[in-house]
Amino acid sequence: MGLILLGIYPYRPNSVIGWAILYIVSLPIVLLIEYVGMKVFEKSDERGLGWAGRIAYGVVAISAVMFALYTAFTTAKPYLVTWDG
Repeated sequence: MGLILLGIYPYRPNSVIGWAILYIVSLPIVLLIEYVGMKVFEKSDERGLGWAGRIAYGVVAISAVMFALYTAFTTAKPYLVTWDG
């Protein structure tokens, strides 16, 4: 949860329900990113790809995760406030 808060700084949830949702949602997000990382960076002989194919696959997979996180953040932004306000 702390890493997610650092990622969306200077924003934070503006209610107790928002904090609860952040707490509940943070674990699946971190596990999803960990899973994608494990699949992308496994040994190359298991995937049957060369080094260029693995790099391309990694770029596409990480870009998809970043796009999903960006979409989630822009969707949640109206429910967030800055730390000073």
